[in-house]
Amino acid sequence: MARERWGRLAPTYDEDHTYISGTDMVRRVQRWLRVQVPDGDVVELGCGTGLYTRAYAPRARRVIATDISQPMVDFASGRLEHHENVAVRRADACRTGLPSASADAVVAVNLLHIAEDPEGIVREARRLVRPGGRLLVVDFTSEGLPVRKVLSGMVRVLRRWGPMPQPKGARHLDLARLRRLVREAGFEDVDARLLVGEAMDADVLVGRAPGQRTGRG
Repeated sequence: MARERWGRLAPTYDEDHTYISGTDMVRRVQRWLRVQVPDGDVVELGCGTGLYTRAYAPRARRVIATDISQPMVDFASGRLEHHENVAVRRADACRTGLPSASADAVVAVNLLHIAEDPEGIVREARRLVRPGGRLLVVDFTSEGLPVRKVLSGMVRVLRRWGPMPQPKGARHLDLARLRRLVREAGFEDVDARLLVGEAMDADVLVGRAPGQRTGRG
């Protein structure tokens, strides 16, 4: 199962992910999240070890970081323990069990392209977000990279993780597909663009729920 495979990677995930994706891109995504995350209540889906949660948590009022893998949750709990505004929970990204309209933003980093049901994840995000709230999506991608960079990236993955079969139902999501997926779930004012890195690029997207946001942020 996908959760077991990712769970086995938890002890070295941060180091491996940074090696594969590039330190420059990891830092760019962290900076992007710090700008985009509102000063309010945030839910993160597929938080992994909390590598990106740590970057934006000081900006948020409260963060509930979730992941379906218990080892990932355990690592994230340890690494986020000094952030008093963060709670880490094990939850399915399609069915978190959290209250509807309880978040000013939902964050999903490097999740949709490996998920069996990306549509279900985005629908859950729409359920969780308050009127005027945001969905923030980041998906690392090799689309459009020179062949040399694509092959180099494949070698880095094999060195650290070995063969990584795609989960059933997982598929490539380019910017156009990401936009369509988010709009079909009911988000508006969808803004998507590409962050260009030295080793790998990343698609970043912001979608807003209909309505007027109230409160801080």
